[in-house]
Amino acid sequence: TTMGVVSAAKGAYESNAGQIIITVFTVGSALFSLISAIIALTAFEAATDNLTAVIGNWERSPVTGIYLSSSETCPTGYSLMDDPKWPGTYSSACACPTDAFSTIEGSLQYSSASATCDANQTDGGCFSQATLSSVSLKEWRGMYICLKREGEAQLLSSSKTRPIPKKNGVCQSGYQACGTGTYDNARTICFPDTYDCPVSGVTTATSLPDGYESTNAMSTDDSNIWYSRNSYMDEMPINHIELVLYKPNGKVGQCFLGGGNHESYDGDTNGYTYANNYPTKCSKLDTRWETLDYQTETDYLGENFENEDSCLTDTVTADYIATGTQCSSTPLTSTDCMMYGVGSSFAGCNDDICRNIMYQSKCGGLTRVSTQNDYYWAVQYRREIYWKSDCQVSMTDIKGIEKPVEEVYPALQTNLAFNVIGNFFVGMFFPICLLLNKFYGDVPCIPGEGETEKNLIEWNKKYLNVTLSAFKLVPAIIAIAFFGKITSVIRGAANGDCADSDDNRTTLTFEELDFEISESIRSLWTQVGVDIFNIVVAIVLTIFAHMKKSKTSKVSPDEEGGGGGEEEKGQVEMVEGTMVE
Repeated sequence: TTMGVVSAAKGAYESNAGQIIITVFTVGSALFSLISAIIALTAFEAATDNLTAVIGNWERSPVTGIYLSSSETCPTGYSLMDDPKWPGTYSSACACPTDAFSTIEGSLQYSSASATCDANQTDGGCFSQATLSSVSLKEWRGMYICLKREGEAQLLSSSKTRPIPKKNGVCQSGYQACGTGTYDNARTICFPDTYDCPVSGVTTATSLPDGYESTNAMSTDDSNIWYSRNSYMDEMPINHIELVLYKPNGKVGQCFLGGGNHESYDGDTNGYTYANNYPTKCSKLDTRWETLDYQTETDYLGENFENEDSCLTDTVTADYIATGTQCSSTPLTSTDCMMYGVGSSFAGCNDDICRNIMYQSKCGGLTRVSTQNDYYWAVQYRREIYWKSDCQVSMTDIKGIEKPVEEVYPALQTNLAFNVIGNFFVGMFFPICLLLNKFYGDVPCIPGEGETEKNLIEWNKKYLNVTLSAFKLVPAIIAIAFFGKITSVIRGAANGDCADSDDNRTTLTFEELDFEISESIRSLWTQVGVDIFNIVVAIVLTIFAHMKKSKTSKVSPDEEGGGGGEEEKGQVEMVEGTMVE
């Protein structure tokens, strides 16, 4: 009979083996669900960052002029290129003079340390290492890079793009054709005729290269010559020039789909080792960026550091660690020394750590930083991203999904938060509590013990499961709805072959985004299906339990064989179900 099947299932469920299997399955399912939600969110975030970068490129005005200035003053219409900064040092060592005596410890502090001073060292008169301030890295090979940026970007608004030449290569009124031919065949663009055509090529050479003009030659202080052109030889305009950390043939530069920001250091430099803090290497390099020029980090930092006041005006500028030249015998009172002004008396040092800190000059510290590395800095540039004029998905279509894509992310975050809460309590905490109750009869953190405690745990598990499953449906369904608005556009861009044939990064951006969206949608629908199943099962089991209770209460003791007694009359055996996470 049905009741017999239910009784058998209930017996198997309540057995020791059954409880262990159910708990392992429930906890495993909860962990799988949680990990899937985390992976979907992080992967979607990485893919959308690259979509934002593509749209940002289309919205960036092109560079119409490059000029190397011998000073920080640029010609009219030009401005200095954004410069990176060396972030300065953090205190990471402790210098203990000869007479350092701690009243706390009641002894001399004999040893300095390559770590900040502790309470005993500070009490004894030891000195925490002084820090160096940040430095703007504006100078490149003795010159300052000035850029002129004006005119129209490719993408002017969510519904308008910059015009392109007609089939005969002619532009509409108010625009000039930059290049010869059409946009799709020769990358010719239409640009407002009130401005110069944007820069389409730039290179370095020792003599005039083919395709460049001598009038656009610019020399650095080491005879390294930059040439630029506006002649459009099947190339899109340059619209982005940056200084970045770089390694030839290494994964250091502009990153694609993961990796650190190589346009700056990743935090302050270690003050004792003078080792710079570098960002994470790229998982893939963004090959849309091309390298114009590069030099060693030692040379780049060195030429910028030597313009600091401490290196221009101080009497002692040598690196003490490399040369043994002391900034002063009284480092606390000499303005040439890093430790100037941190104390009033100094009795000398017993160890090298103390000497390296106390006798280092300010300029020497900067010099030391510039030599403790094996990286490079590079000037890299990127062009406007070409997009076929007859692509089934236009630039404005892609711009139109930017807001829905941004709105998907908080929905996925909310969904993850509900998954964390729901899967922890219903998928892990309560099943483990039931297992502990089964074997030990009492769980310390739950009121009651034995059957009373078990019923309380199962009641909370059942009704919290229904409640949290219902709440989890809301952000999941919202995310699916937003995905519906963007899926066709992303898929069309991924499959439309609309970027340049050698621009695999833009194509890969949409392919990756299409893949991550498909995975996210699949994960969300799976979650929705499981949540709905949990809700339905909980409702069915609750109805069945009430029906069984009603049927049992109608059966008299005599009808069941008599003699049930007053105590047995009205006793009800409740059937509790288990939920699938």
